[in-house]
Amino acid sequence: MDKSRRFIRTATINDLLALKRLFIVENHHNASIAPDVVSKTEDVLTEEELREIIADNNQCLLVADVDGNVVGTLLGSVVNVAGRRWTNSRCYGYIEELVVDENQRGKGFARQLVATFEGWAKVKGAASVELHVWSNNQTANEFYRRYGFSEKQRLLSKSL
Repeated sequence: MDKSRRFIRTATINDLLALKRLFIVENHHNASIAPDVVSKTEDVLTEEELREIIADNNQCLLVADVDGNVVGTLLGSVVNVAGRRWTNSRCYGYIEELVVDENQRGKGFARQLVATFEGWAKVKGAASVELHVWSNNQTANEFYRRYGFSEKQRLLSKSL
């Protein structure tokens, strides 16, 4: 039986190196599936940016922690959209990044991160959670469908 301490918590400044490592993995993955949009880089997060994220009450940066080691992260926010004559006002949670260490995938960390974020967003007044996912990212698309997400609209693009 696995006796490791596993939990989801809010990120701290002490997580900077682990978050950089995970965001580099995510950046390289996105650059490989969308090289026309995403530039491959190792410059993914500074200490100042992390401090700003942590201090922003409308952003949520969670980590999956196993025995003091960060093995996954989710960066999200709450978005409030004012209504207009032709649209309804709304509040929703938005998942910007979700990444789990390759050696820790399939162990439920992504689901736990998303569930924790959903609870945080609901407390902030969100009625739903939204995200963008690359159409050719089969693994992510399957994960989100299994977790109850459904396609709402499509972003079409045409090269000139």
